[in-house]
Amino acid sequence: MVFARLLLTTMVMAYSEHTSDGSSYDLSSYDAWRKLTPSVGPMDDNETDAMANETDSMANETEADVVIVTPVVTTTFTSVLTFDDDEDIEEFMAPASLAAMADNLMAEGSTYEGKTVEITALIKIGIAYTFPEGTEISSIQCVTAVAEAWAVTADMVTCATAEADMEASAATTTMAAVTTTTTMAGRRLTDVVMDVQVAYTSVADAMAGEEANDDEGDFIAALADLESPITATPTASDTDVTVEVVIAVTGSDQADDPPVDAIADASGFVVTATVSEAMVTYTIMPCSDSDGICGSADVLMADASAIGCAGEICTAALDAETCCMTAVVGSTDSGAPATCMLGSLVALVLSCNFLLS
Repeated sequence: MVFARLLLTTMVMAYSEHTSDGSSYDLSSYDAWRKLTPSVGPMDDNETDAMANETDSMANETEADVVIVTPVVTTTFTSVLTFDDDEDIEEFMAPASLAAMADNLMAEGSTYEGKTVEITALIKIGIAYTFPEGTEISSIQCVTAVAEAWAVTADMVTCATAEADMEASAATTTMAAVTTTTTMAGRRLTDVVMDVQVAYTSVADAMAGEEANDDEGDFIAALADLESPITATPTASDTDVTVEVVIAVTGSDQADDPPVDAIADASGFVVTATVSEAMVTYTIMPCSDSDGICGSADVLMADASAIGCAGEICTAALDAETCCMTAVVGSTDSGAPATCMLGSLVALVLSCNFLLS
């Protein structure tokens, strides 16, 4: 009998019944619950004390058995910094400066207070090579030749075709209320332009690479040494130097995008900053980011975002019991439909929302 009363009392914690006129009353007290369960009968003082002691005992056992794992989420942003004075780049690339930038982002009241921030940086030298009209060169050929000429590995080079001068000898445009017709004749591509970026981890290597641009002979020779040689002679633009900063923010949830002003201020230098779209990875994925691990009759726990799975990906086999609770559909004595979320039977936690017409 004591256990039956314990179960009933536990099931009505945080439970409320709504009347037809919109008013409500609390069912968490024994007196209110007894009115709805007259068949159980009254409890004397000894039974009440026994029930309270058993409730405390079960709560302590539950707290000891349940271990909540905190999620570990890393949000990575890429920011490109353009310095007002290129001479500041050498000082910024020093380990102490990068550590100071991370500390500034984690400081009290700052963007990532309470999280861990790690920063790495690359110097990027940008240059455009313009080839004569009709030159055929692929991005792979460009990367191979630049890597050889600039003495770097191919993974540090990117090449992309840029649109150069487009000429139209004749164009007529006819506009109507609904349609627009444009005719262009004599359109031709006059030049082939390859936009190149070369990445360096140190200032000394970047300076050596920039000097390599002063002698285009190395690049021209590398083009001629390709498996399908390119004999056209390109011309080079002035170089453009930027710093690409990778900001990895680790915490229990996904980090918000940092304002560009916050990035610029945290750098400690006069810079213009851009921020790319975030990339999110998990060491311990939160239940809230899982995909389809709960059964057809189950739903995620209410605090799923604060509960971690067993690893970097949530799986039904390992994490369904931790992340999910069973949805129980029933009705009240008055006939109103009720939906209850039934969690761990050990914890005996039951909460219901009654929808009355």
